[in-house]
Amino acid sequence: MVIISTVNIMPLDIVDRAIYAAEDVQNFFDRPAKEVFESLSGKAKDFATDVFEHVEKMQIGDRILGRLKITYNQFWVDKHDEKANLIKDGINKVGGRISELDEKSVEITSSMQELSGRGVITPSLQKRLNAIEKEKIRLEFDKEKKQARYNARVEKKTTFIEKRNAIADKLIEYYDGRLEPIENKISKLQLSADVMELDLKVDEIKHKDSVAKLDEIEEIKKRLETKAGVSRKDIREIERHLKTGRKAAEKEQKDVFDLRLEIIEQKERIQQIDEKKAEPYRTKREQFEKIKEQNAANPPNREALKQRDEARYIQGVKDLEEKVMPEAIETSSKQKLWDLDNLVENWNRELTNLNGVNARDIIKPRQLKQFLRITDFPEDSRMTTANFKDVYLEYKRVLWRYKYKTGLILDAE
Repeated sequence: MVIISTVNIMPLDIVDRAIYAAEDVQNFFDRPAKEVFESLSGKAKDFATDVFEHVEKMQIGDRILGRLKITYNQFWVDKHDEKANLIKDGINKVGGRISELDEKSVEITSSMQELSGRGVITPSLQKRLNAIEKEKIRLEFDKEKKQARYNARVEKKTTFIEKRNAIADKLIEYYDGRLEPIENKISKLQLSADVMELDLKVDEIKHKDSVAKLDEIEEIKKRLETKAGVSRKDIREIERHLKTGRKAAEKEQKDVFDLRLEIIEQKERIQQIDEKKAEPYRTKREQFEKIKEQNAANPPNREALKQRDEARYIQGVKDLEEKVMPEAIETSSKQKLWDLDNLVENWNRELTNLNGVNARDIIKPRQLKQFLRITDFPEDSRMTTANFKDVYLEYKRVLWRYKYKTGLILDAE
């Protein structure tokens, strides 16, 4: 039970009417702080002031009360800011008046010196100069008083900003706690989708290589039949191999199709969790982050920070994509198939010829072994330059995303 011994408690119906003055709680707290506070009745306003002076002593985890506390503190932030701006205007006006008097004083002094040099004595101008100096002294004193009042207002405003931000931080921490398990789940699902994307590219290349090998065997069979006069009986082993190979290739093609559907379903699952479970908490958290940005001298650019964050693990791949093997584009289904040794040699040679090359992007034997282990490519795999570049860059993306999100090194199962 919470007891406030120093506050005169008003009947609960009055408090309720004060808090739920708008149609609903959400609309109430979305209104400007000044409007909310001033919408309270005189008694309710006095009560609210009394409560908030003692509310820090209370252990209340109620988010509704937290919102009301923010509204209250923001009201006083705005009030003190408004008063400080008025005082600042007054300081500027006084400063402008002092500058005008300085200009007049300089002009009068200069004129008096010129006149004195010509034998003209001007006691009236001296009197006027003295009056200006007295006025300046009075204005300087007034300016100092105004500056002291301004500093006091800014200090009070800062105090209420700190109180407001402290409450907002607690609510941000609450929503961060709700978001963490959801975002962890999304992160795991996204990593799974990334690996599936890599698997898809690997399976597509393996299937293309299988079909190419079968086509080559089919070509050899035709030459044996047409040029060597070999009978069907003599090539039955080849036909059996082709039949078995075609069936395996059909299954590979079906597996590729099924994996594409699985990736689409996985992405839909991620989007559904993100929109229905994570986004509502993000929106509420963002409301309090924006509250903290009010009256801040240099509010953080959250979008810029997010973009920089994302770029940390994709920029390297983009550089490789643009600079290495730029001619690697599938222009024909008859592009030459290369073995992995040749592809790796070409990749490393092009990287070495680039300015500012990152030694970590050179494919060394150990890295090639890991690539084969994780992708499950056989060592005698063949692929086009474009296929190799595509699958290797996707492999790099998965490695970097995994390490960035988990701090671990992805390895084969």
